[in-house]
Amino acid sequence: MKLLRRVLAIAWNILQCLPPGRLTDPLVVVLRYRRVFGRFPNLNRPSRYSEKVQRRKLYDRNPLLKMLQDKYLVREYVAGAVGSEYLVPLYQVTQSPEELTFDSFPGRFVMKANHGCDWNLFVTDKTAMDPEVMRRTAAGWLSSNFYSKTREWAYRHIEPRIMVEEFLEDDAGF
Repeated sequence: MKLLRRVLAIAWNILQCLPPGRLTDPLVVVLRYRRVFGRFPNLNRPSRYSEKVQRRKLYDRNPLLKMLQDKYLVREYVAGAVGSEYLVPLYQVTQSPEELTFDSFPGRFVMKANHGCDWNLFVTDKTAMDPEVMRRTAAGWLSSNFYSKTREWAYRHIEPRIMVEEFLEDDAGF
């Protein structure tokens, strides 16, 4: 068992070095699943929720998913479905970190990428943040393709953007 784990770990490290086009999406998803959960997923007849998510990620080609994954384009969908009054106010959208106008933002804001997950920066005190560090962070997001990491097809061709929007919190400060 230890030998199998070691072999899989080595194989995973080798696979991480290959360009995205070299491996099929199912192979990457299956190996990643095995690495995280310690077992191979049953993608033909999934019974666990995690297996169902992987199957849908690979084979559900609903074109609406691409718009719903794009945090900028989904705003059009929400505005049409329930109204623009439910959208978080945007301060800026750009494809270039150099164009970010930090001086025009309020003291609290959120900077995020539209084409991935967990690419968010919650700024609670603008004066404590270094604009150059934030620009480098944004540049890193823009140079990354979330599809390459997760193999979620809907992220593959999203046009990368940086969004800066209002910082929302509840009465408890969350």
